[in-house]
Amino acid sequence: MDEQTAARAPGLVAYRTDDQPGARAGLVVGDLVIDLAATLDADALPAERPGAARWRAEPGRLELFLAIDGWPDLVATAAAGAAAEPGRTVPLAAVTLRAPVSQPQKIIGVGLNYLSHADEAERTVPEFPILFAKFPNTLIGPHADVPIPRASHRIDYEGELAVVIGRRTRYATRDDADDAVAGYAVANDVSARDYQFRTKEMLQGKSFDHFCPLGPWISKPRAADDLAGLSLTTHVNGERRQSATLGEMVFDVPFLIEYISAIMTLEPGDVILTGTPAGIGGGMRPRRWLRDGDRVEIEIAEVGRIANTFVGRSGGA
Repeated sequence: MDEQTAARAPGLVAYRTDDQPGARAGLVVGDLVIDLAATLDADALPAERPGAARWRAEPGRLELFLAIDGWPDLVATAAAGAAAEPGRTVPLAAVTLRAPVSQPQKIIGVGLNYLSHADEAERTVPEFPILFAKFPNTLIGPHADVPIPRASHRIDYEGELAVVIGRRTRYATRDDADDAVAGYAVANDVSARDYQFRTKEMLQGKSFDHFCPLGPWISKPRAADDLAGLSLTTHVNGERRQSATLGEMVFDVPFLIEYISAIMTLEPGDVILTGTPAGIGGGMRPRRWLRDGDRVEIEIAEVGRIANTFVGRSGGA
């Protein structure tokens, strides 16, 4: 399935074009990208609107757009304006997509959140979510090459649903968790297993540069409590490695938002990586680490697909 087909709901993107190398924020509708900054003039988005001036100064940062008061109305305004003036759009095929958010305050990972993955890792199913941090240095675009770090010889993939927060949220409940969600993206929680298991804390194996391909956009095809039937698949060099539904999560998206927001305030643009199912390279016998030239494609039904080639030093044993 190509990306145009996957965009069943409008998606927010960060992108650049050959004649505009700087990052732009856009809205994908069908096979077109609407430039949000160009479409939302001063009448539609006055400078005094909370959050507007900061986003105008950095129009490529979607996390700042999501911090604007009432941003969903702006999306509708931009779509209507682009329909009236087609010159404000560019073909999706003509742009380079970047990670939808570039400098979120938080990237929160959830470990062992699929029964099948806990089983292949020979771990008990957790009683509470296992949380860890990644950092913005890990973010990279949905089609960008991922450099293999020289320090690690055990690079692995993890196909995951990413939840992107759309408003400041503290003490959410299951019933209102969906209100906190801007949308969803596809992520690869790339992991250096040799570093990950040096200590009980996973952070060092999760936060190498470029260890979080994300995209292709932020879209919301369904409510947070209606994701269970969506499929997640991961292919490496065309071979299917992971296949699951989001309903196989131990802790679903509403629970995770409720749980995490009881610990910390979630801000617009924050990312929650909801865990990976069985089928990682480290779970195979013999283990199959990523090597130079390996292409990893991850697709979530109704959300989208990312595809990244790993480049650099050949993987180790």
